[in-house]
Amino acid sequence: MTQPQTDPYANGVCPFGEDEAPGSGCIKPKGHDGAHLVTPGDVDDDEALCPSEFPGDDMHTGQLCTRPRGHHGTHSCTEGISGTSYTREITWA
Repeated sequence: MTQPQTDPYANGVCPFGEDEAPGSGCIKPKGHDGAHLVTPGDVDDDEALCPSEFPGDDMHTGQLCTRPRGHHGTHSCTEGISGTSYTREITWA
């Protein structure tokens, strides 16, 4: 007797960390347990991304905006928190 196949992605992909870059965000199934596994997404051409650089603070400096070039509103990027499995979204004007 064969076991029925269950698709862990039947309910979709976890929406955590999604942004404008195609394929960005957590790549685990929606409703997963444990830490997120975030990917920055697929950007074929660095020229397609906004060139704005985060001005810096005591924990982050030099991160680049991951939104498309010419976007409106604040700049943003998602960065890992060193020594943990957590991320944080950084935004700036």
